[in-house]
Amino acid sequence: MIRNRAFITTEQLDCYLQRWETKEEKLRILSMSAEDRERAMEEKDERLGAVFTSMFIHMISSVEHGLRETYRPRGKLSARDLSKLQELLKAARSDGWMSEGDLELWSFLVKVRNWIAHNNGHADRDIERTINGRTFRAKEGAKMRDKVDACLFLTEQATEAFDRIARAVPP
Repeated sequence: MIRNRAFITTEQLDCYLQRWETKEEKLRILSMSAEDRERAMEEKDERLGAVFTSMFIHMISSVEHGLRETYRPRGKLSARDLSKLQELLKAARSDGWMSEGDLELWSFLVKVRNWIAHNNGHADRDIERTINGRTFRAKEGAKMRDKVDACLFLTEQATEAFDRIARAVPP
C-alpha cells in the first residue's frame, strides 16, 4: 500500500510538472502582474502540498492497517485496541518492536495526521517537535506553518520508523 501510494504521488507530481513546464504555462505566468504571479506560485505550492499531504495520510493509514493485521492473529489486543492506532503503537513498544524515541515520533505523526484529517489541519494544542534537525511548530487553533514539503519529510520519517518496526516483528 505504501509503495503504491508513493507511485501515485510520483505520477501526480509528474503531471503537474509536465503542465507547469510547458511553454504556454510559462508564458501565461510571465504575462501576469507581479501580484497575480505570486498568487499563482502560491497556488502551485498548495497543490504540491496537497499531494504530499495525501501521501502522508495514506502512509499513516497503511501503517495502522499493517499493525492491525500483525496483531489480529496474535490475539493480544482487544477489538477496541485493534481499532486505535495509538494502542497498536503502544503494544509495539511494549513488545520491543520500537524504541521510546520512535514511540514519541509516532505520537507526533499521529497528531499531525489527525489534525489534517479531522481538524482541517488546525492544531488542538501548542506543540514543537524537532525531527532529524527540522523543527515543526503549531499553535492551538492554527495550521502548522512549514515548507511545502513538510508532509513529504514526515512521510519519509514515518516510512523509516515503520521499517524499523517491520524488521523487529518476529515471524
